[in-house]
Amino acid sequence: MAKFDAEPNRRSYLIVQENLCDLRLGERRVIGEGFVRLRERVAAAGQDLGYRSFFSDRKPDFLYVVAVERGLDRREIIQRAEVLLLGGLAQRGKKEGMIIVDRAGIGYEVMQIAVPSHTAEAVAAGDALFGKLKITDTPIRLLPDGG
Repeated sequence: MAKFDAEPNRRSYLIVQENLCDLRLGERRVIGEGFVRLRERVAAAGQDLGYRSFFSDRKPDFLYVVAVERGLDRREIIQRAEVLLLGGLAQRGKKEGMIIVDRAGIGYEVMQIAVPSHTAEAVAAGDALFGKLKITDTPIRLLPDGG
C-alpha cells in the first residue's frame, strides 16, 4: 500500500494521465497496437506475461512499457511490473517511465517511476529482460492536423 497514493490525495493518477496525453495520436496508437500484439502472443504461447517497450523522440528520457498477463495474482503483477520497469529504464538508459499491465481484461495496473541513477540490480534485470529484445525505429504516421 505504501506505493499507492492515499485516498484523499490521488495525484499520481493525474501525472500518469499527463504522460499519456502528452503523446501524439500516432504514438498512442503504437502503444495500443503493442497491447493487441502482446495479447495474441501471450495467448498463443501460453505465457503468463509478455511485454514490450516504447519511447519517443519527443520525450527522450521517458520509457513506456506495456505488458499483458494471464493468470497471475495482483501482488505478483505489481512486483514483476516494478522489476520490468526498473530493468527497462536501466537497459534503455532512461530516467523515468511507466508500465501499463493489462490484467487479462479485468483492468490495468499502472506504475510510474523516476530514478536518479540505475542500481546494479536494475542493470542486471535490464540485461536479462531487455538485452536480447529487438529494437526497431518506427516512424509514427501523423494525421494532417499534426495529432
